[in-house]
Amino acid sequence: QTSSARDTDAVAIQEEKFKVITCMSTSCCQKRKSLGMDPLSTFGALYSRAASSRVEVEEGPCLGSCKMAPCIAIEHEDYIG
Repeated sequence: QTSSARDTDAVAIQEEKFKVITCMSTSCCQKRKSLGMDPLSTFGALYSRAASSRVEVEEGPCLGSCKMAPCIAIEHEDYIG
């Protein structure tokens, strides 16, 4: 196996550990609307960007940061907190 193939495999292993969650709460949806964005635009953009990787993208509930809407969260299987 070439060095490039090993590097690609190593990246893929790390990608599987990440999950991106897009907040679909009313506050975030209203903020998207005020910015001229579709309610699913954040999810769609991240989902299409992650499609070529093994990063998981999901819709989720309120993330508790409504003042900074629209919000996303990044989860990693090795991180608890």
